[in-house]
Amino acid sequence: MIHRLFFVVIITIYCAVVSADPITQKIPSLNPDGTISAEDGITLVGESSMTLTDFPETGDLAISENSQEILRYVYTMRSQPHVPANDHRKIRGSYVHPIRGLSGEILTQDAPADHFHHHGLFWCFPHVSVGGKHYDFWERGDVEIRFVKWLWRQEGPAAAVLGVENEWVLTAATGDTAGEKIMTERVWFTVYRQENDSRNIDMQIFWIPEQDTVLRGAEGKSYGGVALRFDGIPNMDGVVRHSDVLSGNQTKIPAGEIRFQDGQPYPADLPNLRLTWVDYARAFSAPESPHSGAALFIAPTHPDYPPYWLVRAYGPQCVGYAGVTDKPFPAGEPFGGAYRVWIHKAEKSVEEIQEAYDAYVAGNER
Repeated sequence: MIHRLFFVVIITIYCAVVSADPITQKIPSLNPDGTISAEDGITLVGESSMTLTDFPETGDLAISENSQEILRYVYTMRSQPHVPANDHRKIRGSYVHPIRGLSGEILTQDAPADHFHHHGLFWCFPHVSVGGKHYDFWERGDVEIRFVKWLWRQEGPAAAVLGVENEWVLTAATGDTAGEKIMTERVWFTVYRQENDSRNIDMQIFWIPEQDTVLRGAEGKSYGGVALRFDGIPNMDGVVRHSDVLSGNQTKIPAGEIRFQDGQPYPADLPNLRLTWVDYARAFSAPESPHSGAALFIAPTHPDYPPYWLVRAYGPQCVGYAGVTDKPFPAGEPFGGAYRVWIHKAEKSVEEIQEAYDAYVAGNER
């Protein structure tokens, strides 16, 4: 079975001479395990300059538009200098930070003091069971994501594309299982050029278990999977907007927002509820600076769509896949999900965010 992914890009035409004519990029499909399919896809047209810059000395790779940095993907196991030496959360790899707004402001936090295990756009699970043994890949550091190879690195006029293969490896904290590979991970990013007052960053993750594996999110809260940690502390001036909370095909709670009042979120944070998107906006540069923000969208092809979330007013927005009950994944069978980070200027209303989300859904249906 071939999955057509509108956000994975291969450049088929590149002009070395500056031209007034738009340049095309062809987008292929991916196989269910995250490898490139030979099948052709759709075509993008652009006039920008999307570039990739590798920084091996720091173990990250920057994606920029016209020399303005958009994000960095951290591909090595990075040590966090402000985290105590004896803290197992001191090192982490395979995450995206910083993610920048359209004016260059940093939207994300990496290993903040309140949660050292939060890292910009990242993914991990609190409950991982392999071979009858339980591991904590959220906070305890039983698993490391280690870089294996680049699958694709491509610059272009409309988007930059990055594909990477990693492996989950058990750490020394697990005792006699240390060094054992338990998962192959393939991650694809397509970072599009800015369009008016917004930018799209598409991501798809594929996981292939080495052995039969059981995953489970945090009890009562449901975090576990993909999460986006915004820079929300200590100012507490952020505004969270969320989609309708769904139960089956019915709306359980209408789309709305969460703000801080007297130091507390109002209404309360939303744990263990099904959502299609969450948006976070605030004055990221300085208290008097214009508000900006970003939303995390869930593709309609996502398993258990829409998945559970933990929504928190102070910054972290956590997709709760695989939920709060054990979910088995057979050895060798790929699973994962597709997501979009939609970056925008100013605060956006629920209706504006929903319109952008609907456009994302329509693109997945092409």
